[in-house]
Amino acid sequence: MLVDNLNALQSTVWKNILSPYGYNMTDQESADWFQNQYIIDALFNLLPFTTIDELDCIIEKKQDLFISLIPKCVSEQTRKTVSSLLVTLQQSVDIKYIVVTDLFKKEMQLLLEFHQLTKYISNIFTSQSIRIRQCKPHPTIYHSVASQLKEHSIVTVETTKEGVMSASYANMTPIIGLVTNSDAHMKSDMITNGACVVIDQLDNFQMNYLFLL
Repeated sequence: MLVDNLNALQSTVWKNILSPYGYNMTDQESADWFQNQYIIDALFNLLPFTTIDELDCIIEKKQDLFISLIPKCVSEQTRKTVSSLLVTLQQSVDIKYIVVTDLFKKEMQLLLEFHQLTKYISNIFTSQSIRIRQCKPHPTIYHSVASQLKEHSIVTVETTKEGVMSASYANMTPIIGLVTNSDAHMKSDMITNGACVVIDQLDNFQMNYLFLL
């Protein structure tokens, strides 16, 4: 939701990073290797003879390239969508917002900064940490969130089917699906996998209302 097409952006980045190593990946091959995957494990399989230091360097280059491409991957429509989200965040001052992501923390931090959302986010949980190592739809990341929020009422908002599945497996209910288009198939997948409702009009998205669900 913070970029036009996250999978396309990730594919562009990985194809650029891996080209010097002899890989000429298609978008589908890039998705197969890196979408919903723990990145270090994927790189170990693709580049089995690299050292830990070399892998760290590759990951650093990947994050820097991802961040540099953000401005080119945010259309006017996406800016308007995020502006609507910003209005909601500004109005809901008594609610703490936590980001649960498969991106590297540095990437998410810069995305939030780009959209001027940083001050509204109290924490970022990422599956790309040595402690979690499992991406959505695996529930590990939401188990980690739940262990730190035991005393709080929680509403989970997810923008992908895999995210809904991850939250559902961890019993992080209620789960709200949020899409920025009228993709009927996506809505159906979210409901099937545990979302209690799917919202496609961000202008009508009110967090205070969600706590009544």
